[in-house]
Amino acid sequence: MEKNTVNDRCKKAKQFFNVANEYELIGKNPFAKLPGSVKANREKFYFVTCEETERLLDTAPDMEWRLLLALCRYGGLRSPSETMIIRWQNVNWQMVVFSPKTEHHEGRESRIVPIFPELRPYLEEAWDNAPPERVWRHVIGFSKLPEPDPWYFKLGIAYPRRATIEGTGMGAVRRCEFSTGAFVEPVTVWDPPRRLAFDVESQPPPMHELSPYRHVHPPHLDGYLRCQRGEFRLVALPGGRTRLEGST
Repeated sequence: MEKNTVNDRCKKAKQFFNVANEYELIGKNPFAKLPGSVKANREKFYFVTCEETERLLDTAPDMEWRLLLALCRYGGLRSPSETMIIRWQNVNWQMVVFSPKTEHHEGRESRIVPIFPELRPYLEEAWDNAPPERVWRHVIGFSKLPEPDPWYFKLGIAYPRRATIEGTGMGAVRRCEFSTGAFVEPVTVWDPPRRLAFDVESQPPPMHELSPYRHVHPPHLDGYLRCQRGEFRLVALPGGRTRLEGST
């Protein structure tokens, strides 16, 4: 076996017997003095050229494999730890990738990966070819979105953060959370994976005005924007694709 493989297995054995020693199941750790460090072997480093990547992409069996290869080569994502957990809500055409390998470091639970021109076609292909069943899951709810960059949102204009749903079917309540509060949306039509409709029971203010005082409620914001109901329709297209139609 390679030296790194031996060291890695010694490290795991050392941890195992350390626990046994702490619980006084054994008197001594037989692996205590064996090396357990794993170092990068630069002799095995290999730069995959764009030409080689294109040949791999040409022989990939389907769209998902093409996207996986493109994310690794053109996006620099770790696989499988990052490619397997990324969701469409993490793609704001400036992609935020949640990295489980670094989440225990403060401020490093995510990183921004630019969508380079070489990567964009494969993301668009996957987006355009999602069937209604897959799109439906992201219509009824989506996890936390990345904070927007434009300066005017930082001045107080409302922007979406996440959507959740309590229950299923008629009577379920969807909550679309914005930076200023939540839209509370009781479901009136539940027809997966074709149609979701809801009333808007309550809604947050359209913005928080800048002020040196806390909890300011400017009356001119009342009635400025009033949502009464909303609806999503998922239309199946040829080739397993979906057109998402939204109305408010």
